[in-house]
Amino acid sequence: MADKALCQFLLGDFQASRASAEKAVRMQPANVRARQRLVAALSALGLDEEARAAAAELMQLQPDLSLDYIDTTYPFQSGAERDRFVAAMQRAELLGG
Repeated sequence: MADKALCQFLLGDFQASRASAEKAVRMQPANVRARQRLVAALSALGLDEEARAAAAELMQLQPDLSLDYIDTTYPFQSGAERDRFVAAMQRAELLGG
């Protein structure tokens, strides 16, 4: 479900990405990948307060989240995909944003 949320995010369907990420978090609350994607989707939807709250929860589980982690573990096909995802995370005050 978390991977589906990433695919939906990259396709620009942020509402579907949010729904998939929320379902993934409900199924596995400690799944940091699902939480990362939830933060990105909420941020991309302009739900800044919710995105920051989700980011705070994520940081409790993954305090060492970094750009290096994103760059070494995410399978982005292009720099534009990476930049869109990172920008959403930064807008939620993660990754040095």
